[in-house]
This record gives sequence, structure tokens and C-alpha cells, in this order.
Amino acid sequence: MADNEIELRSEKVRHIIGEIPSRIVRYGITIITIVILGLLVGAYFIPYPETISAKVQMTNAHQGTITVPYKYVNTIARGMTANIEVEGYDAETYGVANGVITAT
Repeated sequence: MADNEIELRSEKVRHIIGEIPSRIVRYGITIITIVILGLLVGAYFIPYPETISAKVQMTNAHQGTITVPYKYVNTIARGMTANIEVEGYDAETYGVANGVITAT
């Protein structure tokens, strides 16, 4: 059985197969880095709307008080615009009420 060791490939072929081409590694790392940085930059600059479900008590036609859950308190600041949709009324058909946060 000791004589059954057959070399399928020569030493030169094993040397070529065993090496990873440096260009592929270099370009692969560069492309992956560019893609990740592009995603991070895109996530920073692309705005996305935040939706908060809260209860509103209207005092008159133009003023109301919104009770915001505690976990959203830090996301609201004075001067922010708010689009209020009323449950049960389709926003595309009936529209939304626009407002500005005046006190926190």
C-alpha cells in the first residue's frame, strides 16, 4: 500500500493552483468597500418618513393636543412638520392635516 501514492499534479501545477491571484483579492476588497461606503452615504442622505401612532384631542378647528407615546419623545422636536392622518379616512381621498410642532 505504501507504493500506491500517485502524484496527480506536478509541483508547478500545485503551486499555481495554491496561490490566490493578488489582483482578484485587491479588486474584490476595493469593490466591497466602495459598495459598503455607498450604502452608508445613501442611508445618511436619503430621508425617510417616520410614522408615529398617537391620540389627538382637537380643541378647535386649527389646534389640537397630541399625546405621543414615551418611546417617541426624543424623535420629536420643536418646529418639525407633521402630517396627521385620521384613522378610518383614506389619506388619498380625504387628504391629511398639516401642522407644525410648537411645544414639546
